[in-house]
Amino acid sequence: ALIARANYRVGEMAKILGLSPSQLNSTIWRLWRQSPRVAINRHRVTRARALLRSGCLIKLVALEVGFSDGQHFCRWFKRQTGLCPSKFLAEEAKERSPARESGTR
Repeated sequence: ALIARANYRVGEMAKILGLSPSQLNSTIWRLWRQSPRVAINRHRVTRARALLRSGCLIKLVALEVGFSDGQHFCRWFKRQTGLCPSKFLAEEAKERSPARESGTR
């Protein structure tokens, strides 16, 4: 919730918490051994995957995870996951298909 409220921006998150960006960086590094940017991107990917799985349109998922441009979101998602959102959904559908569950094709 905090990350979304900060619109997925490190500076905004620091401001909301009453910290400088460098204080936020130090704190997150101590806790999770990763930068705030990496933590934010992990959260965004997790949220985007969940929204895509739930049937949300790609454009709406993009807006929900802080992107105003759907194409930019698609490029970013592919860099993060190795799959564009539509391919991600296709792979998810394959994994859930009844033939796969029963062991037949």
